[in-house]
Amino acid sequence: MEKEIETITLMAYIPEHLHLLSQFYLPNTQTPFSALPEESLKYCREDCDRHPFVILADGIPVGFFVLHWRKTPTLSPAIKKRFYSGIPC
Repeated sequence: MEKEIETITLMAYIPEHLHLLSQFYLPNTQTPFSALPEESLKYCREDCDRHPFVILADGIPVGFFVLHWRKTPTLSPAIKKRFYSGIPC
C-alpha cells in the first residue's frame, strides 16, 4: 500500500540534505538535459547567482533544482531554472 504524501515543501538547500540528494540518479537519456545535485551544487559554490532548492515530501528530499537569477541589462530581475533532478516518491 502506497503512503499518501501530506505535505510538499520547497526550501533552500541546506547541507543536511546532501546525504539523501547524493542518492539521486539520472537515466542516461536525461544526462544531456540535467545534472545530479552534487554536480549542480559545485556550480552553485562557484557562481553566487545560482541558488539551490530542495523539494521535500513530508520532510524527505525528493527533488532538487537551481534557480539562476541576476540583474539583466535593463535592471529587471531575471530568473531561470537551471538543473532539476528528482526521484519518484
